[in-house]
Amino acid sequence: MKKLLLAAVAVVVFTGCENNKEKVAQLNTSKDSLQQIVLMKDSIINEAFLDINEIATTLSSITEREKLVAGQTQGEITKTKKEQITENINAIAALLEKNRQTIARLSGATQKLKEANVQIEGLKKLVASLELQLAEKNVQIEELAQKVQSLNIEVANLNSAISGLKEDKASLESTLAEQTIELNTVYFVIGSEKDLMNNKIIDKKGFIGRTKTANANADLGNFTKADLRNVERIPINQKKVTLVTAHPSDSYMFVEGAKNVTEELIITDKNRFWSNSKFLVISYK
Repeated sequence: MKKLLLAAVAVVVFTGCENNKEKVAQLNTSKDSLQQIVLMKDSIINEAFLDINEIATTLSSITEREKLVAGQTQGEITKTKKEQITENINAIAALLEKNRQTIARLSGATQKLKEANVQIEGLKKLVASLELQLAEKNVQIEELAQKVQSLNIEVANLNSAISGLKEDKASLESTLAEQTIELNTVYFVIGSEKDLMNNKIIDKKGFIGRTKTANANADLGNFTKADLRNVERIPINQKKVTLVTAHPSDSYMFVEGAKNVTEELIITDKNRFWSNSKFLVISYK
């Protein structure tokens, strides 16, 4: 009888060890997957920074060339001055072509930034800086156009350069607008725990005291799309409310009403609230 009991205990211990090994293997696999996702996001963000910095540098070079052309059009136009103006026009054209290629590459990264789902303050500042440069360039382009009209020389190439600058500015404005929209786009959904699970928006993991987590592959059609700059209060009016997605606790507050009803969510610090994720999932029972 004792031998049978010892044998049974050994089987239980062995089985428990095997289960633990499987759990450890699963955890290691999940950890590796998360590390790959983080590296992918970092790569996308770094490429976007490099492209935007390159655009800013090229715009500065174009501005310097514009100043040279403006100075050379003062006074009598000699043969030497004509050659210098032509040289600067060709340089501006080359810079414009380089800028167009970079803008095309940056436009292609818009969707990747959206999929990366991150909030980058440094990128916002760069966008703001480029927008300021664009405003200054508007004034420079108009001044250069007025001087060109008064020149007693062939101005076809110079007019073409000005037209190219305007097209380049419009293209860059469009790209910056797209980037700004993507950076500030957020998604939120409020629903019963049952509905959220049925729509595969949340999962439950574990056994005892199972934990609710947001599903990274959830259908965006089930979410409300919004601009984080305009989202301050989100009505709830439900009981037993749970914030499924992770957000800094000091960036929001729940407003509780009568009979244990949570009336609304107030976002007190927008940048911090959306810093971890651009998705907000609220469940209730």
